[in-house]
Amino acid sequence: MEWDMVRVPSVDSHPYVVHVSDCLDKLKPGNHIEIQWRGNTQSPYDWWYAVIGHLESCNKNENYCRCYCSDTIMVEFKQYPERSNMRRIKLSRKNGEQGDRAGGFYGGIRKLYSSDEIEAWKKLILLVTNLDRGFFMPPVAAQFPIH
Repeated sequence: MEWDMVRVPSVDSHPYVVHVSDCLDKLKPGNHIEIQWRGNTQSPYDWWYAVIGHLESCNKNENYCRCYCSDTIMVEFKQYPERSNMRRIKLSRKNGEQGDRAGGFYGGIRKLYSSDEIEAWKKLILLVTNLDRGFFMPPVAAQFPIH
C-alpha cells in the first residue's frame, strides 16, 4: 500500500462507535461528506467519501428541489459506475447505525467544508480507481462471486 492511500481519520472518534453527526439537518444535494461504513457489526468503522444526491422524486431543478426538507437523504458513492447497485443508498437523517448484513452498516456523517479535504478524497479515489482492483468502496458480498 502506498503512503498516499493512508489517511488519518478527520474526527477523533472510536472506530467501533457511531460518530454523532451535527450536520444531518443541513445536508443538501451536492454536499461532499465522509460517512462511516462497516461490513458487519463486529468490525470497526472506516470513513468513506460520498456526495449527497437528489432523491428519486426530485426533478433536480435547483429552483424547485425540496430534497433538503425530506427525512431521507440520498448518499452517492461516485467512485462506483452509474449502473452499480452500490452507487446510491437512501438513509435516514437521524443519527444512529443504519443498514443490514447484505450492504453493510452506515454510521455517522461528517460534512466536508474544506476544498483541500475534498480534493484529497478525489485524489485517493482516482489513485484507487487507476489500480483497477475493483475495490472503490467497502466490499460487500454482492461484489464477490461465491465459488
